[in-house]
Amino acid sequence: ATHSSSNNPEVNSLIAFKQGLSNPVSQLLSGWIPTDPSPCHWPGINCSAADGSSVSSVSLPNMELHGSLPPHLFLTLTNLRSLDLSLNSLWGPIPSQIRNLVHLEQLTLHHNRFSGPLSPTSLVLIDTLDLSFNELSGHLSPLLSTVNNLYLGNNMFEGDVPQEFIDELLA
Repeated sequence: ATHSSSNNPEVNSLIAFKQGLSNPVSQLLSGWIPTDPSPCHWPGINCSAADGSSVSSVSLPNMELHGSLPPHLFLTLTNLRSLDLSLNSLWGPIPSQIRNLVHLEQLTLHHNRFSGPLSPTSLVLIDTLDLSFNELSGHLSPLLSTVNNLYLGNNMFEGDVPQEFIDELLA
């Protein structure tokens, strides 16, 4: 694997994500250059207007991406507000490190092959969470009841809907 020579941890994490894919030669990702000082001009990447250099959005829907989500991605993209990797062929668990994205407002991962349980450790305080059409399993966590727009259909969850969801609907 080629090693990045950038001093920017966001560049290094995104390049490592690209290199971890089984088809990283996707046309869109060919513009992701490991030696770039910033990823802000890369296809599918947007940066915040506030500082102009921090990644605020990763949008790579329907890119035929094959692979899993590396935990390190969520340790360096600390100002991420939106992540859209829907309509791809991503699999494996959704890393627990995603909880480090304290500014996240939208997580859109529908139509992939993510599997395993959803096990948040605290209330999930994002506006939109779309994990529909995956292979997620286990019981629904009551900690997801605070999400404004929650899409979990077409997975393999089991058990009853937690009372917290019903209370939110009736509030």
